[in-house]
Amino acid sequence: MKTNPPPPALSYRIMQGMTWPLMKLMGLSCRHFARLCAERLDRTLTLGERLRLVLHGLLCHVCQPLPRQLEN
Repeated sequence: MKTNPPPPALSYRIMQGMTWPLMKLMGLSCRHFARLCAERLDRTLTLGERLRLVLHGLLCHVCQPLPRQLEN
């Protein structure tokens, strides 16, 4: 029998609700982050792309392990 994972903590949901619109406007969505992580393995990222990668990594705790997972 499959069980559902617990919902994220309230503090995380509040933080996501407040930062998500800003992150999306700046091109910092999780989808963009994943694409940039993959492209970083193939080519050198521009300064703007590297900044977006770092900012998203700081703001989104869900995506933080992705760069390390892709490198392995």
